[in-house]
Amino acid sequence: MDKLIIMLKHGYLSLLAFLLAIAGLSSCGSDSFHVEGRVLGIGRQNLRAVYYADGAVRMVPAIVMDGKFSMDGRSAEPAMVELYTSDRQLLGRFVAKNGETIRCEFDRGNPFNVTIEGNELSGRWADFLRNNSSVLSGGDSGRINALVADYINHNPADRLSSLLLVTLYDSASDPVGAQELVDRIEADTRPVSLLEGYAELLAVVNDKSRMMPVSELRLFSVKDSMCTYYPSRYKASLLCFTTAGTGRKDSVVKALRRLSRSTKGYDRLILDVSLDADTAQWRRTIENDTAVWTQAWAPGSVAAGPVASLVIDRLPFFIVTDSTGNQVYRGSMLAEAEAAMTNQLKK
Repeated sequence: MDKLIIMLKHGYLSLLAFLLAIAGLSSCGSDSFHVEGRVLGIGRQNLRAVYYADGAVRMVPAIVMDGKFSMDGRSAEPAMVELYTSDRQLLGRFVAKNGETIRCEFDRGNPFNVTIEGNELSGRWADFLRNNSSVLSGGDSGRINALVADYINHNPADRLSSLLLVTLYDSASDPVGAQELVDRIEADTRPVSLLEGYAELLAVVNDKSRMMPVSELRLFSVKDSMCTYYPSRYKASLLCFTTAGTGRKDSVVKALRRLSRSTKGYDRLILDVSLDADTAQWRRTIENDTAVWTQAWAPGSVAAGPVASLVIDRLPFFIVTDSTGNQVYRGSMLAEAEAAMTNQLKK
């Protein structure tokens, strides 16, 4: 589970940071790319490839049969493709552009046991993950950050440096170090649009004055209609952002149930927001919750207007607000969010 959390928390950050495709490499004549893959640990399952290309987010379905799958996509410029299982587990990533044939192998039980052929950058990316799997799978953000920093310091002109920074470096624990690494990567060889977006995100993390009060959230409710939630109307509000594959069933629901029992009253809001890809996945996820708290879904996930302004860079993510909407807690530690909610209600 630790490995999955490491991958997922950077998965949504990378989707934000990669809203422009990796630039600077030449494209070729074909109007599509082709992927042939194998997945260890899966016999038959639906997959979904997600990437940003030619001005829009693309989602391409695929089916694993006897551990094998194939798919086709289109991107005039090199784009980072993220491959997910049906339960939203991130299997891995690769870079692809039109005219390329990507051959890849992923391991559901070990996201760092990956091989990729088809372009030089993706191949070296897979080699890095595989060769450093012992550190990456350990889940120690300090060691992982040091590993990435060492590579960037020794390879500032390498395009792989940018990929490692965005997908592996825990900027939340060391935003200053992350910004230094952004500056360290040579401008002539880095995907400028990517790193400009990433630098803006780091600026928000660094500058607490930009953590503006939460005024409202317009979300899709369980009653199949759009509703607006105003945290400022409550003495304390807990905003919970998850997907089905981010430990929600194991810990988050239990905590929400416990917290809803211990903080009954009209002066509090517990808002459970799904960032799953579609409403069908969301409803399957919550059908057995027997929730007495408020559940909703964000169309557009972390890129949705009101959610994007909250700068959610990992999942699960929690925000606790006071009666003016000010954020008294924000982060990924549920126990700390519970304590902040309880303390706020006592004031």
